Amino acid sequence: MPKDKTETAEGLSEETLAWLDASEKSMAETEKKIASGEIPQDVLSGWTSENWQVKASMPAPDDLEV
Repeated sequence: MPKDKTETAEGLSEETLAWLDASEKSMAETEKKIASGEIPQDVLSGWTSENWQVKASMPAPDDLEV
């Protein structure tokens, strides 16, 4: 199985590179928790791509000021 490779733009600051590294580690930990069942599948059911597209196209609820 090929190893995933992340490419970044040249000239990024050390701070940005550190943030990218931390984000990748956080995503990996979340993926492990999902795979192990620590984060249940029923919690993830509302986070599908299609669901987010619908939510993003809707206006904010009346009780929220944006």
